[in-house]
Amino acid sequence: AVVSTQSTGEVPVPTEPDTKSKTYNNVKIEELLARTGYPLEITPTCRAYGGPPPDFTGDEPTCTSQVFIGRLPADMKEDELVPVFEKIGRIYVLRIIMERDQPEFNRGFAFLYYCTPEDAEQAIKQLDNHEIRTGVFIKVCKSEGNRRLYMGNIHKDKNEEELKSEMSNLFPGVEKITIQPDTVKNAKNRGYMFVDFLDHKMAVDAKKACSSSKKILFGRWLRNVDWAESQHTPSAADLENIKTLHVAPLAEGTTEAQIREHFTPFAETLEEIQVVREFAFVHFKTRPDAEKAMNEADKEINGSTVTMQFANPRGGAKKKRKPRISGPPGSLHPLARDNGAPQYPNFDSFKGGVKGNDQQNMAMWMAKKRRTGNGNDPWFDPSYSDQVGGGSNSVGSWW
Repeated sequence: AVVSTQSTGEVPVPTEPDTKSKTYNNVKIEELLARTGYPLEITPTCRAYGGPPPDFTGDEPTCTSQVFIGRLPADMKEDELVPVFEKIGRIYVLRIIMERDQPEFNRGFAFLYYCTPEDAEQAIKQLDNHEIRTGVFIKVCKSEGNRRLYMGNIHKDKNEEELKSEMSNLFPGVEKITIQPDTVKNAKNRGYMFVDFLDHKMAVDAKKACSSSKKILFGRWLRNVDWAESQHTPSAADLENIKTLHVAPLAEGTTEAQIREHFTPFAETLEEIQVVREFAFVHFKTRPDAEKAMNEADKEINGSTVTMQFANPRGGAKKKRKPRISGPPGSLHPLARDNGAPQYPNFDSFKGGVKGNDQQNMAMWMAKKRRTGNGNDPWFDPSYSDQVGGGSNSVGSWW
């Protein structure tokens, strides 16, 4: 490919290359890797260039350093993308999402992490709608949307690497697995995990797949798959105002009184202490008190050597749980206990009327109450079962 370089430092615009030739792609990519020293990892669904780059020091960049790259030609690879985006700043990792059935073609988009958020902002400003090939204009924007799922019922003897390897065979775009070790029961995790995907759409697809069919991971059915709160990146101001210490791991049976006695000498007032199994949150009244306790307090509590660090601030308000519309046979519906609702029928002994789940049963009773103006028990009303199938007054149309 002929690349037009300009002394003004503008991003180069390559002419149309003959990317139909596999030899061309391989040679250009090998030259790129030799020039930059970056590693390239290729899986059936993703090509990862970098992550981390050579001689990288510092923390792994957060989502604020990520950009989404769209409108990619199906045959475009690193040899065309990297020279354009590295002009903005140092690339941490570039991930091109590939077709599972045709791994030589991408799915039209990629994700790129810069080493700093400032470079990501500049890439969006300078490269959005950039002509990367003759007549081909790419989309560059901030990567948004929740990318994190909660999944339960996993094997407790598996670590993050094992889980990620197996999850990558089930779902494309698995970026990171987060688990919490169970120090009390000496297990590698507590039976659940948080899964971060490369983008929101991949997380949506994975959630739909788990809802429509059973997904088996190490012989266990993944259960309770739902959205989790995205990891919150606190600002510098947030970090300076943190007054809560995270203390872990606690010995089994450690009480709130023991923790309070341990930290009282370092603070005039402790606002609150929250003990959650093998760790605790100690809330101080002032930041200096928290710093003093972290630096000077004994690192052994109730026979257990603990670590103390400032807790991460919560990222947003806690969601309210929706009331459950279910209940065992013979119980009252939680939304209608005080409204004269009938009990759920016991279907084991049910001989007539309409069978269905709890939501259907509640809908039938409420629909009849609207139609007849009374709340008589409809379960054994033969005429009522004829109204369920259709019509303006039927349960189907009302529900």
